Amino acid sequence: MARLLHHFSPVFAFGLALDEKVAAGQASDAATTVIARARADRACACRGIG
Repeated sequence: MARLLHHFSPVFAFGLALDEKVAAGQASDAATTVIARARADRACACRGIG
């Protein structure tokens, strides 16, 4: 189960970041910007920085 969570964490991070932008009315960012942020968040989480 932990492997599945680890595997899909970028998808969850992307969804949460997108939801945050939609809620704030700032969903105009390009998908690549949101993906880059999700990847950065995941990298921090993997290193325990987050």
